[in-house]
Amino acid sequence: MTPPSAPPTVPANWKFLLDRGVNYRTKRRLLDAGCSAVLQLADVGLTGLATDPEIFAEAQQRRLIIITKDTDFLRELRYALGHDGILYARNHV
Repeated sequence: MTPPSAPPTVPANWKFLLDRGVNYRTKRRLLDAGCSAVLQLADVGLTGLATDPEIFAEAQQRRLIIITKDTDFLRELRYALGHDGILYARNHV
């Protein structure tokens, strides 16, 4: 019988902002993997009605990596530069 594998780890200095549609399980998994900060929109003063530009600006200001299911962050040129990262989560997030 093989022992259970440890959860993957990520650098502790990586800080994430979860876009709407990215579920709480993702937050829990990232925290379990050692992330120092995994914030949801409400944690930074935004609502579920926040626009992509508002979410992007908040992430820029706080130097957060956005985790999203929204392809607009990938397709629109205005989001190409000036950020700490955008992770597109296609499935199971």
